[in-house]
Amino acid sequence: MRDYLNKLGIGTVKGNSLKQIEELTRAHLHTFPFELISKYTLADENFKKRIPSVSEFLERHDKLGWGGNCYVLNGRYVQLLDWLGYDVKLVPVEKGHIAIWLKWKGDEYLVDAGYAGPFFEPIPIKKGDWIVETMYETSYFERSEDGGIVWTRVLDGGKPIVTKTLYLRKLTREEFNYWLQRSYTDIPENRLFRKIEVTWYPNEERHQIMNSTYTVHKPNGEQFEKIYENREEWIQLIEEKAGISRVSTEKALSFLSERGVELFT
Repeated sequence: MRDYLNKLGIGTVKGNSLKQIEELTRAHLHTFPFELISKYTLADENFKKRIPSVSEFLERHDKLGWGGNCYVLNGRYVQLLDWLGYDVKLVPVEKGHIAIWLKWKGDEYLVDAGYAGPFFEPIPIKKGDWIVETMYETSYFERSEDGGIVWTRVLDGGKPIVTKTLYLRKLTREEFNYWLQRSYTDIPENRLFRKIEVTWYPNEERHQIMNSTYTVHKPNGEQFEKIYENREEWIQLIEEKAGISRVSTEKALSFLSERGVELFT
């Protein structure tokens, strides 16, 4: 775990605090991209290889620039927080997402280093309904009758992105395996297995590649967008800006092409 902290640029941890978790979470989001590219390389691997150990996670980032999806990113981050002595558990966010539930001095918080929002700090879990503003979207949390918390993400301008339900209970191994396996289901309806997505956060900015479109959101509200038509320039962008290896991106493009998804003509 010392190597993990060093990778985040945090050499010494002095006492636990919410401020420290914010520092760790920001560092995690700045270091490890949320990306789907690695999934296409791992598609033919066995189940265990799709979820790396901490040492494998760090090695894959060093050699290939990989981060991962929520199962990888939050799955490893919760191990680090637990090792540091925090009361944390993975929790289900149905359908198909997992997050981290933190208990701290009698209060509860949502921590999430594995989605493209982002939350740079622990989010207090309130008794009723509440709203959280981030740099380019708003999250609405509403209590549901089944004991869950309905989480709706809405883009600036009012367009909903997705609605899921957060449950404050420990994620079971069976649930984890089920949702991980579903994320690798090789069918056209599985949109997370038919597109390229990479999101990373240099200098508090949100950079995202969604197929051939590259967008940048800055904290001051400025936004930049470019649609790439040249395959080589696009691969270089991912390699130079997001740090993901060329070979990984080319494998992803080949996987998609074999299934009739062509990003470039």
